[in-house]
Amino acid sequence: MVGDIKADEAKRIIAGAIDFGVALIGFFILGYFLGKFIACLIAAAFLLLRDSPSLELFDGASPGKKMVGLKVLQVRGRTCDHVASIKRNLTIASFFLVSPILVIVFAVMPFIDRGFGYLVGAGIGALCLGVELYEVMTDLRGRRLGDLLAGTRVIETAFQGVDSRQWMTHNPEAEGREA
Repeated sequence: MVGDIKADEAKRIIAGAIDFGVALIGFFILGYFLGKFIACLIAAAFLLLRDSPSLELFDGASPGKKMVGLKVLQVRGRTCDHVASIKRNLTIASFFLVSPILVIVFAVMPFIDRGFGYLVGAGIGALCLGVELYEVMTDLRGRRLGDLLAGTRVIETAFQGVDSRQWMTHNPEAEGREA
């Protein structure tokens, strides 16, 4: 059944690396011109919304997923919307989200350098990325924590064949049951 097939782990890792690379390159370029703080927020916004329909060119898939033939669907078979994209990518975007918060917190503490916030934030983000990678590799359905939080699933568009309605009709989760 289409809904029970786990998306290829290697494709997911490659897609994630492409998307994270885009965010990281954007961070360095924008950081040079706008400062690290603003660059972190923009990179986080890209990662949070990467699977949403706001990137119409990519049809509800991130640039990386589009390149390797993957797509994110909500459990009911709908294309991933903005809210689901933000929920599912919150842990991934933490790499860039936590740093600005810590920079603000450390700015009011005279005994800690503000720059330490970027280092600690990157460490927390790297830990979140590691947990998500572990989940993709070990979960029987290939769902990471972000997928569970948002009620989403990554599918292979080449395997999907026709459209998300076919995925929904063959998916026990779409009917409210766990398989």
